[in-house]
Amino acid sequence: MIRHTYSLTLVLAVAALAACDSAVPQASDRGAVLPSIAPRSQIAALAAPAPDEAAAEVPACEDWVQTEDTWDGVTGAFHSVWQCESEGVVQRSITDGVQNADGSGSFTRSFEVDGVVIEVWSFNFTTSADGLTQTYDATSDQGGTYQGSYVYAEDGSSTVHEVWTLAEGTYLIDGAYDAEGNFTGTTRFDDPATEASPDYVVQDSRLDDGGLRQEVNSQGDGFTSHYIADFSADGVTHYTFETDDGSSAVNPDWVGEYTWDISGAGSGGYTQSFDDGSLLAVSDTFGGDGSTDES
Repeated sequence: MIRHTYSLTLVLAVAALAACDSAVPQASDRGAVLPSIAPRSQIAALAAPAPDEAAAEVPACEDWVQTEDTWDGVTGAFHSVWQCESEGVVQRSITDGVQNADGSGSFTRSFEVDGVVIEVWSFNFTTSADGLTQTYDATSDQGGTYQGSYVYAEDGSSTVHEVWTLAEGTYLIDGAYDAEGNFTGTTRFDDPATEASPDYVVQDSRLDDGGLRQEVNSQGDGFTSHYIADFSADGVTHYTFETDDGSSAVNPDWVGEYTWDISGAGSGGYTQSFDDGSLLAVSDTFGGDGSTDES
């Protein structure tokens, strides 16, 4: 049987609103657990944790390329390197580990920025007798912890449950990957330093054309916000939102809608409501060259 192994969801940077495809499953006829590390960043600012504050300062990087991939069928040792360059900054993820005959094993994953190691994760894993369930636990040298389980189906799909506990809070991820590596599910984040719990919830689903929809509910510091972002397969992005300031009587205070095409050109606007009944209507037009015209 060919078992599909999926990358663990650990991203290297927190960026502005963006959408990227999930890491494509890596098929292997070797039976080895080889988590890739083409990082998945569905809403980069919300959907998955950054390793630490230092990593959050590096530019977002989407074009990860595997530059090394070795496997020793006798010892079970494996090694892989993924690399990505953005704005002149080179990021690398280096994995070294060993899988035992019973499907258990361990590996370390180091994250580098311009040759400097910023974080190291140490993983242990087990595999069920039928090869369809894998469980992971890990710790970071920055104090983070991780627990995850993957249950694979014969058609290449899988269900996933992950808990990341990091300096900024806890991420709880539940969902499924289809055979093409597309994720559908829910990400919840809770910051123990805030009264809100959870601070936000992200729901990922697929559009009819194969694109991605993300629905987000967030709260904190006297406001609540709800938005839906549709990332169509043809590169068009449609974004609607409502935000409420808890200190005002009107609810919601802001309502808006925007659309961009694949070139970055687009238009839209929002309306702000005030307690005295007045309204402020704002219209924006965006050029593919980055220009903005607002009225």
